[in-house]
Amino acid sequence: MSITSTTFDEAAAEPHGVDDTSRTVLWRGARLRRFLLLHGAGQTADAMVTLALAQVIVFQIEQGASPATVVRVLCTAMVPYLLAGPIAGVIADRWPRRSSLAVTSTVRALLVLLAVSVPETGNRVLGYALAGAVLAAAGTAMNLRSASLPHLVPERSLVAANSMSSIVQKVAGTVGFVLSTVVSLWSPVAVLFVAALIHAF
Repeated sequence: MSITSTTFDEAAAEPHGVDDTSRTVLWRGARLRRFLLLHGAGQTADAMVTLALAQVIVFQIEQGASPATVVRVLCTAMVPYLLAGPIAGVIADRWPRRSSLAVTSTVRALLVLLAVSVPETGNRVLGYALAGAVLAAAGTAMNLRSASLPHLVPERSLVAANSMSSIVQKVAGTVGFVLSTVVSLWSPVAVLFVAALIHAF
């Protein structure tokens, strides 16, 4: 998701005399609201991609969920997220958050488009490699967003803002899995195309 119009490096200033630790008050802030909506859209797309790739790898490439397949899928899912934290830390320290998130969104969209070729080729190595890369990019984006949130709200409002972000993430993930289930009735490739469009929005 491109969020180039949001300024992450300036702290949000709330009007005096209001309870800026209230979720309702925080939601009225245009920058935080836009941030959360884009965060939710990105999480929706990530959930769609995760389910679609799992379906493709397990049922099309591997021809079933054997114990070895389950181990490979779990490793492919876990290792990228372990690497995402350090990668996001380096990026956040060296480049502006706004630019980093915009580039990460573009990379995610491109990786998802490349993953469209996996069901057609049935290449196991390509499938696992692209799945790992997509998950690593998603984890990196999630960590970058977490690092950006303190720059959007005053420190006293951070607990409420984090709570809002967690709620949005859970709701968006649920929506993504539902959408993926519905769209995959046509084809997993259609799910990947829809997810790429959301990331590129």
